[in-house]
Amino acid sequence: MSDNSQGRSGSAINITRPTRSPILTRNATMSTTVLSSNANVRNGQNGSNGTSSLTMNRRNRTYPPAPSGTISSNEAAITSESTSFYGSSDEATNLMTVAPFATLPQSIANRRLQAELKQLVEYPLAKCQASPREENILQWTAVIEGPEGSVYERGTFFVELVFTENYPFVAPKVIFLTRIYHCNINSQGKVCMDPISSGWKSTMTISTILQSLISLLYACNPKDALVPSIAEQYLKQPEEYDKMARIWTKRYAQ
Repeated sequence: MSDNSQGRSGSAINITRPTRSPILTRNATMSTTVLSSNANVRNGQNGSNGTSSLTMNRRNRTYPPAPSGTISSNEAAITSESTSFYGSSDEATNLMTVAPFATLPQSIANRRLQAELKQLVEYPLAKCQASPREENILQWTAVIEGPEGSVYERGTFFVELVFTENYPFVAPKVIFLTRIYHCNINSQGKVCMDPISSGWKSTMTISTILQSLISLLYACNPKDALVPSIAEQYLKQPEEYDKMARIWTKRYAQ
């Protein structure tokens, strides 16, 4: 667009005004639309497409709490006071990506645990599942089914895993919440096994711990016993040991 004006000398001067950038015009239009939509939402109105403040104003987005409870196995129902950690596959995906974990400070431990949770959801272990407790990703609960053919068969054992901000360089604390007759697990639930004691390495994972616990349920390790009397019984009176282990399993884990 041009305007013709007269200079002092009387000659015509041609002044050309710059054309508005189409990108700037589009951004201005979008900003006006978003501001208008946010104003409508604050006034209790929805836009023509039914959007709400949850969509238009992402900074104020709120999220549902992470699913909580206990885990039910796909292969055998857990009959104790448990509901499912994951439930459907959709809930499992939601648990993995739910916002409370995303809003946590992204320390090395938090990033590592989120990655391990994703792996456990995508590649679950047989007869064993684990999940963080509600919004605290440093506290996990695992559910382990007693291995078939072992003295803990048909038992359901709840285990607590407590991590620190130093994970994975420091092993988590592992506590059996369900009472169990075992020479490597005492009456307070403390576990004595190599991966979480002197043998811990930063390359080990939650899956490593769970698989080690399952192996421990198949067979005691009397050489590294936490309860010497049970270890002695395991070696010298295996039939009596088996009998007591089955009684405890039926009494406390079924």
